[in-house]
Amino acid sequence: MAFWRASLLLCLCTVGGGAASFAARALFGGSCLKAASAASDAEPAAIVRRPPHWEYVHPLLDCRSPLRADGPVEGLRSDLERLVAAATQGGVERVAVHLRDLGEGGALQVGDTQPFVLQRLALLPVMIARALHAERQPLYGAERGDVGWGRLAHITHVDRDLPELVLPVDPALITSVTRDLGWDAADPVPVSVVGHTFEVLFSATYLGRGTSEDALLRLAGAPREGIATGVPDDRPVARLGEPGEDCGIVYLPSRPYVLCVLTAGGSEAARAAVVHDVSTLVWARLAAATEKG
Repeated sequence: MAFWRASLLLCLCTVGGGAASFAARALFGGSCLKAASAASDAEPAAIVRRPPHWEYVHPLLDCRSPLRADGPVEGLRSDLERLVAAATQGGVERVAVHLRDLGEGGALQVGDTQPFVLQRLALLPVMIARALHAERQPLYGAERGDVGWGRLAHITHVDRDLPELVLPVDPALITSVTRDLGWDAADPVPVSVVGHTFEVLFSATYLGRGTSEDALLRLAGAPREGIATGVPDDRPVARLGEPGEDCGIVYLPSRPYVLCVLTAGGSEAARAAVVHDVSTLVWARLAAATEKG
């Protein structure tokens, strides 16, 4: 039984992106690489990337790169804590920051640890369900197009546009996807869950590689608002959100990262300023660390 368990796990981890590798995590938990190497009593191998055919996704042989307790991300913790403290003293009631280095694996969370009631970001798992629905249709690979991500990136009235985005999708599929990704549509969501959902798109471990690439390409066409305001205009940012609530992938060369900033309370301008200030700080520090090597 142990042999078959290890064999299945290794197969699911290495066959490629999409539901297979995500299923491995769901069935066995943790990192596929760590679990597979433990099953074979071998040391974990280095992260091996697929050939770089993709612009917005980086499919991995491993499900997730290992977390690090040091490095430039951890070095940001004290400065981010001070920024969050200043924001809450200045009238913004709640601030939560999630940051993950998608290259070296460092990650941190700063600020409020309680879940948030989301607006546009709440549509993220719904759109992933819609994309999964599209993948299952005949001829999808030959005729793949935008399944609604472009519309999502530009909508201004969530309540008005939501029915059209959701209409083609079986509600049971939406429920299944939201649960797979750690969301519950009826409840507030922790910032870490939102961040991890973007990590899943980046590594193509739930949707297929082409579908994940399409999703992030469309989200990179969103207006330069939210976390994008702290990033140079020539750098892509695949983001979703609104003033005071924003999350996405910032494509810093050689060191892409997920950044989520959620706020609550206070004026819209004050909340948007917090998102901008956090993003500006993170970009400056990680860009400097990347230049130093």
